[in-house]
Amino acid sequence: MQSLRVVALGLIVGACVGFGGIAWASASLDEPKAASQAGGSGPGPGLSMMTVYREPTSGERQLAMSSIEGQLQAFRSGDYVRAVDFQASALRGQLGSPQAFRRMMQRSYPQFARYRSISFLEARCNDSGERFQFRVMVTGEDDVTVGALYVLVREDGQYRISEVRGGQPQRTNTRNII
Repeated sequence: MQSLRVVALGLIVGACVGFGGIAWASASLDEPKAASQAGGSGPGPGLSMMTVYREPTSGERQLAMSSIEGQLQAFRSGDYVRAVDFQASALRGQLGSPQAFRRMMQRSYPQFARYRSISFLEARCNDSGERFQFRVMVTGEDDVTVGALYVLVREDGQYRISEVRGGQPQRTNTRNII
């Protein structure tokens, strides 16, 4: 019953703590499992500790913006080998060759592959500054604007892109319009 209360409280907090339409109150972002699973004390089996976020410093924000813009500029110039350099090492192996990455980006994320502008919105990072999240709006050459959440990790003194959530235009089901 105690676990059910903790889960319910977590859902309520998660629902209440929103950040521009993207829920920022989330359980672990690849953080270690709770200490209770290793025999210590913590929130309980199967639950992970909440990640504490803070406002990034101006230097951290600038470094993250530089990585995101660098990859977008590489996309726009057709240099997908360079675009891969902005990815986190864990992501690089998942996307195959730069040619496969190019096909995926051009087909599924055309606003990123051929971007015209980007607006950087809210940002946050974990306490150590090793994990960074940035909400953005990207407008493609087709004048379509999409929202996305970039998740970056610090590797070798740079922020590298480990995940992008969203980034696709909303589709309208025209069957039920009339």
